Amino acid sequence: MTGADRLPDPLEPRTRPRLAVWSGTELGEVAPDMQAALAWSAERAVASGAVLVDVDLAARTPRLVEAQTAVMAYEAARALAAEGATPERLSTPLNALLAQGRAVTEADYRHALSVAKRNAPKCRRC
Repeated sequence: MTGADRLPDPLEPRTRPRLAVWSGTELGEVAPDMQAALAWSAERAVASGAVLVDVDLAARTPRLVEAQTAVMAYEAARALAAEGATPERLSTPLNALLAQGRAVTEADYRHALSVAKRNAPKCRRC
């Protein structure tokens, strides 16, 4: 298909993959077996050539959780507006989410998107 006399060599990454590992413990308790699985996965990734990078996600987490909650609720309320018109057919948690989303203003939504963008880990290759 390419017109070449031979197949190209398999693609090799030009650099080693970079991996940030986040425990998530500031959000709540993480089961010991989950912590062990995360550590095992990170060790396997490093053994396979990945480089662990330090990203201070713990400091960003509260802002990102708040922004994600606002964005999710806002978008759910708008995407499920027709379903929200018959709240008796929805679960209590979904009704609560839709009510929360209807209370998020356009300005609050735009602010939450900017918070998420500002606080997202930066990828040097993206």
